[in-house]
Amino acid sequence: MAGQSPHSRQLIFVVGMHRSGTSALTRCLNLLGFKVAEDLLPANDANKSGFWESRAALRLNERLLGSLDRVWYDPKPIRLDVLDSEPHENFVSGAEKILKDELEGTDLAVLKDPRLSRVLPIWREAAERLGYRCAALLAARHPIEVANSLRKRDGLEPAHGLNLWITYMLEAEAVTRDMPRHAVVYEQLLDDWRAALRPAMNAIGLGKLANYRSGWRAISAFLDPGQRNHKASQGDENGGLPEIETALALYQRLSADLTLEHGETYNAVRARWAADWAGRSSGDAASDYFLAIGEGYVRASLHARSDEKPDKARDWLEKGVAAFPERAQLPYELGRLQFVSEEFDAARASFEKAIDIQPAHAVFYHHLSLTLGRLCDVDAALIRANEALERDQSTPNFYQNAGSLLLRKGDANGAEKAFRSALAIDPKFAPSLHGLSRVHEEKGDIPRAIKASQRAVQLLPSHPGFEKRLAYLKTRVANVS
Repeated sequence: MAGQSPHSRQLIFVVGMHRSGTSALTRCLNLLGFKVAEDLLPANDANKSGFWESRAALRLNERLLGSLDRVWYDPKPIRLDVLDSEPHENFVSGAEKILKDELEGTDLAVLKDPRLSRVLPIWREAAERLGYRCAALLAARHPIEVANSLRKRDGLEPAHGLNLWITYMLEAEAVTRDMPRHAVVYEQLLDDWRAALRPAMNAIGLGKLANYRSGWRAISAFLDPGQRNHKASQGDENGGLPEIETALALYQRLSADLTLEHGETYNAVRARWAADWAGRSSGDAASDYFLAIGEGYVRASLHARSDEKPDKARDWLEKGVAAFPERAQLPYELGRLQFVSEEFDAARASFEKAIDIQPAHAVFYHHLSLTLGRLCDVDAALIRANEALERDQSTPNFYQNAGSLLLRKGDANGAEKAFRSALAIDPKFAPSLHGLSRVHEEKGDIPRAIKASQRAVQLLPSHPGFEKRLAYLKTRVANVS
């Protein structure tokens, strides 16, 4: 920025494995005066005090990992250097835009996503283009506690969780080299946050900028030792898993080396870990862990669809439904595929299954309503459309579907109300302008119908149905004349 020195803006990256206290650490930094992103991932049952994590950053990091044939839960090490120059630049530019949009107007900021442990160089390049001085805090938690937490939240086997912990921590240590950094142990943060944070902030050169005076009460109220639901015990360390020894040795080294000065030690562990993985899964492709949770089957299906292999896409989802009968996303995605293939009876059964598993999810009711509409069961479709709206009043498509169904039942007034509700959310939502045109025609007001159709065509000129309707309405006026 003009008039500022290259280091007048400060950005802290919070890295570390999922379930390791990255959220708690980020909120503490926020309360010390460091701005978090505007659009945050909402709290849920897995993290009731909030994730403090940028939605946009998470989405970009997911796409970045996907371009490397990885998902967050695949512990196989990655290599960012395999990205070609064009996708590399696209990801850096995307990260730069997110930093501009989310952190505008502040010189003290913090960005957190555990995936940063694997893809931080992209974000560092973007941040430095914007004039930020970058630093990193690495959240460290006992690997057994992390594995137990992942087992409860995601159903991951302990060996899987330990593999993830080792890979994330090794990669986090590697990508934060050559920048001010410090480790923060989760247990120590909960026990005495001042003793944990003060030396960390001093080490990265930001101790004088942290507003301890105004933040200490809020931090003390926020941090709750009860958040640490999974505590490692002495017996846990003798679980017999081959990853235990590596994980515990690495955790002990990190806990004793909070300034992360022993690079050669980490290099040696990383080399052994890479060699171990080379023996388990060669090349750059994803490992078998890709299918360890239901999300893997969804991703495999999407890959097959992008390769124009619809039968393979269906096969992946059917296997996922059988392997993870408690995961609502799998029958939902299968239903969407069946809907596109015009197998409406099968799609209805899939969407109903998703609702049985997860009845609070509005989009399941919406797609079931669309399917019932295609099966000409308008009354049942409208019931489901209203159930979607009971759960979510912020999505224009839900009102659009309800309006279309009301029109089919001859309720022009109800349809108009639904279409206007959609437009109140998004004034440029062309399908609802198209719907209003149909309402006006139904009421005999052709000039208003034409005006609504013209606006729909202006907003979405590529839609052949909108242009066709406008031409039809103009013909009606010409015929009357």
